[in-house]
Amino acid sequence: MLTITDSSTQQTYQVNANKYDRAKRATDTALLSNENGFNNLLSFLYSAMFSHDELKAGSIHGTVKGTTALCPQRVQTIDEHLYKAYG
Repeated sequence: MLTITDSSTQQTYQVNANKYDRAKRATDTALLSNENGFNNLLSFLYSAMFSHDELKAGSIHGTVKGTTALCPQRVQTIDEHLYKAYG
């Protein structure tokens, strides 16, 4: 397991390290070939940190009609993690 930590709350999230590594390699490869490669890792992190039901009923800010906002702290943790990994 790989631990991702929110820097402001110190909340930790556990994700499958093998799946994370595969998604990160796919992202790195796509970025090297000038594709929009963040989709691989971004999709993995969202699916690892939110339940299927949360993703089905939610949106980032809850502004899409009929959805609720995803947990802003977890969204921020994902953003922060990607920023640390890719700047």
